[in-house]
Amino acid sequence: MAATARALGGSLGGRLFLMSGGLVLGAMAAAIGFTAWRAGQVADQWVRETLAASSTGQAGVERQRLGQLRLLARFVASDPSFAAYVAEADPTSVRDLLLERQREVACDFMAVLEPRGRVVARTDRAGAAGEDLSSVPVIDRAMDRGEALGLLSDGDRYWTVTAVPIFAGQEALLGLLVAGLSVDDPLALEVRRGSGAEVAYVALEPEPRVIASTLGENRELLGAIARHAGAGTSGPEPARLSVGGHTWVVRTARLDAGQDAAPSAVAVVAVTLASLDQVLAPFRRIERVLVVVGVLSLLGAFAISWAVSRRVTRPLAALADAADGAREGRYDLPLPAAGNDELGRLARAFKSLLAELREQRETEAYLGSMSRTLPETTAGADRDALPVGSVIADRFEVVARIGGGGFGTVYRAHDRQLQDTVALKTLRPGTGGPEALLGLKEELRIARRITHRNVLRTHDFGEADGVAFISMEFVRGITLRELLDHAARPPLSVMLRLARQLLAGVDAAHRTGVVHRDLKPANVILDPTGLLRIMDFGIARAARARQAPEDGLAGTPGYLAPEQLAGEMGDVRSDLYACGTMLYEMLAARRPFAAVTYEELAYRVTNEDPPDLMAIAPATPPELARAVMRCLARDPAARWASAADLIEALARVEA
Repeated sequence: MAATARALGGSLGGRLFLMSGGLVLGAMAAAIGFTAWRAGQVADQWVRETLAASSTGQAGVERQRLGQLRLLARFVASDPSFAAYVAEADPTSVRDLLLERQREVACDFMAVLEPRGRVVARTDRAGAAGEDLSSVPVIDRAMDRGEALGLLSDGDRYWTVTAVPIFAGQEALLGLLVAGLSVDDPLALEVRRGSGAEVAYVALEPEPRVIASTLGENRELLGAIARHAGAGTSGPEPARLSVGGHTWVVRTARLDAGQDAAPSAVAVVAVTLASLDQVLAPFRRIERVLVVVGVLSLLGAFAISWAVSRRVTRPLAALADAADGAREGRYDLPLPAAGNDELGRLARAFKSLLAELREQRETEAYLGSMSRTLPETTAGADRDALPVGSVIADRFEVVARIGGGGFGTVYRAHDRQLQDTVALKTLRPGTGGPEALLGLKEELRIARRITHRNVLRTHDFGEADGVAFISMEFVRGITLRELLDHAARPPLSVMLRLARQLLAGVDAAHRTGVVHRDLKPANVILDPTGLLRIMDFGIARAARARQAPEDGLAGTPGYLAPEQLAGEMGDVRSDLYACGTMLYEMLAARRPFAAVTYEELAYRVTNEDPPDLMAIAPATPPELARAVMRCLARDPAARWASAADLIEALARVEA
């Protein structure tokens, strides 16, 4: 057995098998024990809450009954025609009228008394005229205070009653109207419907007896309840009562007619009770079922755990095989289906990693093949160019001129201080005065905060011998412009990799608070591994700000947003428009708008929608086409709100 356990524990599946089987065994044992322990607690708590709710419900029903009864009694007593009948003092006529009113207001008892408490007529029996009820507490209080609530009994029946005065005119007291509702089985049933507990009402005199209940004809139980109530154990805490082998939890409370009721000579106790055996019965059944299920579960636990462990480890084995394949350069091995659990997250992350490695390999291969066929580029002549070997600021030695632009020349230089190769951009003389240079310094100070692998790092700004210059990271590679000019439409996987890097750099800059405002393929450079970097962050805006109006529009019009062509400075969404234009060009091998003159281009960009990308490049995935077209919306508010949102959209596109 020990050898088997050691053999199983040698693999992840075996360990999961043993662990899950042990967990099932422990869980079943704990469930049975906990259920038995918890059953008593839950049952006791349920019974207490049920009895408390029943007592509260009984009090609420009684308050509602008495409130309605008081309103009905006042309504009848204030009726002038009723008062006129009472004034005649004919017992038979008054009783007939009371019976009629009793049916109208749906109460169980009515009586008219003389001002001194003698009965004129009552509905429960005829011939009661002259009966003296003045000694009954509720009647005595009504005669003293004018109105009262309380209990009334004729020895067999019990009512909660209200007594109100009957006036002739404004002041002449004709007597009292007494109206009552029975303490009977319907009342007990009404309380039970609201709480779920059984209810019984016990009259204590002349000897304890149940006068109303929800228990039917269970004489043994009714007798035990009467004896318990008569023993004077009434109180808020429940007690236990054993009858016929069953255990009941009971709670008793004296029945009254509210806080303002008259002290009653009629003693009635409300008893609420619940069967503890009935409450525990489901738990007993659960215990028996748990024992049976536990035995069956133990028999099947190891088989189930083995199957589960195999199912769990099979995808992990597939991921391990894929990892071994990726190490050997194979990225197309099948991966397990990705669910919503941790394994699914791992599969999705691994799939994304393999896709990125595959794209990187394809990009490197593509750029490698392009580099072998790209024509050699040489920087053109520049009368203002510094000769090779020149030293700027006693620090930067010019090695070669590598390019030039509208506002400066770029050199490869050797930094003598750091013993490193840098790109040095010198600004043309006359591009701006002191204020323009201060503005450029501020832009570069902000741009220097951008530290991202897809943004070309700007090092410093300086001036020497009247020459303003900027030192930057040097990258040996080709620009996206050169790549597109040589091979107009790169493969989709390469395009997606370049697009994600471009947007990642733009997003990093935007998060730092820097907007490029002159993004174009010439400002994007690729190293031989396919790593993309964006150039001239923090420079383009300052360069345009220094350009004189007669020089025309700064930047490359084919990539400027409509609002920039209209003279606005542009913002984050303007950069996203430029990104969309570059993506459009990579997919369609052309820019969205073609024009012969700047004026024609500006008109089309600001007044026309770009041609549908799917119509020009049908092989483009639809979700990618929609994402690019959204970048090119004329209204900035209709574009993507941020580069991060566009990155998220591109992540759902598969090459």
